Amino acid sequence: MPKQLTDLNYDLLWSADCLIENLNGVVDDIKENLEAWMTWATCPDPEETTLPGEWETKISDFEKSVLLKAFRNEKLMFAFKHYVNNNLGTFYTEGKPVTMEMMYADTDALTPLIFILQVGADPTAMLFKFAEAMNYKERLGIISLGQGQSEKAQNLIDASCENGNWVLLQNCHLSQEFMPKLEKKVIEFPDKENMHPDFRLFLTSMPADFFSKTVLQNSVKLTTEPPRGLKANLKRNFAEMTDSFLEDCKKPAEFKKLVFGVAFFHAIIQERRKFGPLGWNIKYEFNDSDLSTSFTMLKIFLDEQDEIPWAALVYVTGHINYGGRVTDDQDRRCLLTTLEKYYTIENLQDEYVYSDSGDYRAPPNGTAQSYRDYIA
Repeated sequence: MPKQLTDLNYDLLWSADCLIENLNGVVDDIKENLEAWMTWATCPDPEETTLPGEWETKISDFEKSVLLKAFRNEKLMFAFKHYVNNNLGTFYTEGKPVTMEMMYADTDALTPLIFILQVGADPTAMLFKFAEAMNYKERLGIISLGQGQSEKAQNLIDASCENGNWVLLQNCHLSQEFMPKLEKKVIEFPDKENMHPDFRLFLTSMPADFFSKTVLQNSVKLTTEPPRGLKANLKRNFAEMTDSFLEDCKKPAEFKKLVFGVAFFHAIIQERRKFGPLGWNIKYEFNDSDLSTSFTMLKIFLDEQDEIPWAALVYVTGHINYGGRVTDDQDRRCLLTTLEKYYTIENLQDEYVYSDSGDYRAPPNGTAQSYRDYIA
């Protein structure tokens, strides 16, 4: 085998040549057409690139993954996704964003909703938006559990059961002593004579061994894991985007472009984490609240300034909102350099692209649904 292919899995390739009928002769073809195979093996996306000669039509997607295993092992997971897409459909590879409307329909006054917290995902912003849409923003009682909050939480639940308010108890994993009391409250819900049908109990908690099994069994559970992939991340960020949010700015055209830009930036820095030290020297826990805060600050700057203050936007978003988590100087430099690609006056133009390929760009201004369609 040629010395140029130093990382090739020789044993696997010879086995495939000998044992898989459709791959018979592949080793000889590599020797005869080395340049073509080298071009394919070193391209950015070999799982989607046509194989040299007639091999693309001669073998199946699964057999092509055997070649990828030998040539580019790091691309194998992408090949599996490609294989599932082609044979089973995108339903099995693209998660459907879960909305609060969907979850709320499964709850009632007797059935709590538990948000099981995961690193990089914060469901509370989603609940706040839903409460505002349901005109419950002023009727949502919030307590972050911890030392000394047990009695306050019990009193809030009792009062809300009667007047039909909503209750959000955050960080249940920080209050082990409150778990038996919460379990007793939930068990007593069906027997309450004055239970208001509009009452709802929302809980957030990291996985904990001491969390009440009774409460779990009588609740609706939602795990909001960070999306995997740029597309999934953007779908998640725009799942509950509304037209009123996009239009509620004195510069709606600029606001829409920059909202998409900072959402794309958020997806980029989230995805860098999966590459370990090649992505970030230190693994940072960027989450949904960072993006939500950036949206808020963006709106304030656009509303209050005649000219868009690009330097201030980069500073507040890069150094404070996201940079507050960053402790490594090189990581901070990488984050700010990345952000400047999206917080720039060129991003206001439809022809501006985010990548050299030209595939990634902000869509023309439109409705919230048009953004979701574009991402899909």
